[in-house]
Amino acid sequence: MEIDVALVPREARVAGPAVLIVVDQFRASTTITTLLDLGCSDVYIEGAVAAAKRLGRATGSILVGERHAVRPPGFDFDNSPTMLSRADVRGRSAVLSTTNGTAILRRVRAAEHVLVGCLRNARACAEAAVELALAGTGGIQVVCAGWEHRFVLEDAVAAGVIVTRIVDALRARGEEPWLTDAATAATRLRDAYPDAYTAILDADGGRTLAEIGQEEDTAFCAQEDRSTTVPVLQDGSPLRVARLGHAAPGHARPSPGRSVRIASLPNLRDVGGLPTRDGARVRTGLLYRSTDLSGLEEDDAEAFAGLGVRTVYDLRTESERATQPDRLPPGTALVVADVLADAPEATPAQMMDALNDPKQAAAAFGDGRGAAMFVGKYREFVRLGSARAAYRRLFADVATAEHRPALFHCTTGKDRTGWAAAALLLLLGVAEDVVMEDYLASTPLVTLMFQPFVDRFEARGGDPDLLLPLIGVQPAYLQAALDEMRAVYGTIEGYFADGLGIDVDGQRALRAVFLKSH
Repeated sequence: MEIDVALVPREARVAGPAVLIVVDQFRASTTITTLLDLGCSDVYIEGAVAAAKRLGRATGSILVGERHAVRPPGFDFDNSPTMLSRADVRGRSAVLSTTNGTAILRRVRAAEHVLVGCLRNARACAEAAVELALAGTGGIQVVCAGWEHRFVLEDAVAAGVIVTRIVDALRARGEEPWLTDAATAATRLRDAYPDAYTAILDADGGRTLAEIGQEEDTAFCAQEDRSTTVPVLQDGSPLRVARLGHAAPGHARPSPGRSVRIASLPNLRDVGGLPTRDGARVRTGLLYRSTDLSGLEEDDAEAFAGLGVRTVYDLRTESERATQPDRLPPGTALVVADVLADAPEATPAQMMDALNDPKQAAAAFGDGRGAAMFVGKYREFVRLGSARAAYRRLFADVATAEHRPALFHCTTGKDRTGWAAAALLLLLGVAEDVVMEDYLASTPLVTLMFQPFVDRFEARGGDPDLLLPLIGVQPAYLQAALDEMRAVYGTIEGYFADGLGIDVDGQRALRAVFLKSH
């Protein structure tokens, strides 16, 4: 297997099947790894400072970054992993914007596999890269972020350490590596120093940190193999980095939110791809979830048609369908399955009214009323007769080949759609924490879609934070549906059998269709 190092960013091989490991040793790679080590849920990657601020507001994320080693105005933290290690970021998402590291991540985003490596996760990252490379047909390239497109010593030294770990991992599997001259040079450069700490003290980056009073970052960044976290780049809008998994061979955990990149459908995702507790995997290409299809643009119609969707299940209310009817390719069947037909009030319409009237929004959703409303709606997804009829139609239909591939959606693809996806994944045996993570992946996708509305709301004098419980999803929402399901039906199997009328044979048919054995 070929192992290469791009000593400067322009040498990165984005095209082709190679696994890329991006290294910005001082300090973006170390900061990303540290944020995920500390329990940060996602790290969004943004280039411009102004764009990072907008994304942070839209997603409720903390802002982390630097410009030429200085924290930008309005950011919560600079790019210091030691500073972040003393902060409480567990369960939060972060937006990262730096001079060099985020720029190279955005540049290589189209590559098939992009991991983020540093000295602290060198062995874990090498092990994960070897697993991915052996499963495909390409080699591995370590990409140095550099400084303003130029070579920097600390990135090359870190690359040399990672290459050494890759060689060890390959030989442990009976595979012989072939190092390019650049990879050999990186390992020899590392070997020229007694240890990594000495090497990076010799670098301009180490001297810069000393000059700005952040010497403790130098020692922190120089520690080797302290983390088993492997960050992986998830292409899409917004670009994000999530935890791939821990480095033990065979136990890499895929990140949720398998987005299908169609610009006018921002929350279009394949329901498949996740592992089950017993080692099987949910099949891809059979079932998709999305926002409504009223915004499907002509330029995207061909890409959508390429999914081969035969049947679309519209979970929206009559008023929503009338206001924004789906735009479907010729030959695609439309099935109406109105989840909230029996609901006493139409939440989607109320939300849109609130976006136009800050006073109405404050009265309806202030002081936690917005979140409480959604908790109640999620319980209705389980208990309403119209909801049970709608979900029964969806799940009974997709068990039969004539309706597949299929797509189901509501308006934003996060609530009625979110419960449908969660219920099916639980029935198929996906672990509940993985289902929750998959559910939460909707927030960054739909909040950007809502941003123009939020901007207008703020321009009219409204508090944009008031709308966050409405335009995103929260763990408490899905948990409310799960609690209701267990209170009424006991188990997910009981919900399908007694709530939806899909008996043991019907459940078995769904598993046969959607599960791929290990």
